[in-house]
Amino acid sequence: MGASAPFTSNLLEIIMSLSNLIKNAGLWGPGVTPTSQFSVTTTTAMTNLATSFKITTDIVSVTTSGATGNAMALPAGASLGDTVVVGNLTANALTILPATAAGKINALAAGASFAQAASKNASYLCMGNDNWLAVLSA
Repeated sequence: MGASAPFTSNLLEIIMSLSNLIKNAGLWGPGVTPTSQFSVTTTTAMTNLATSFKITTDIVSVTTSGATGNAMALPAGASLGDTVVVGNLTANALTILPATAAGKINALAAGASFAQAASKNASYLCMGNDNWLAVLSA
């Protein structure tokens, strides 16, 4: 159990290094602002795509979530290879959605949400056309 925290920390360092390499190579698409991060406090119920928090940066740290399942939408206009890292530092699960109702995360149905558990980090890689590959930390 004690190895999980260092692994998670190392994973974030690796992701940041990759983000910097991609940014320096000029490979970022228009939907994501490279190497920018912000912390989010969600206190109101955001349960679907219309009411979700819209992610616009490549790193998001959710520090407070007022309810389990608060929804966050991945960036609209993301390009193939764009990566978004979401750190859920709360005791509540998050609901992660593609930017559009036609978008997909992993092998889920179009518009379906991806559950990001409490105290977990996840990396979302855009595969193009609002289709995302999600990798959840241990």
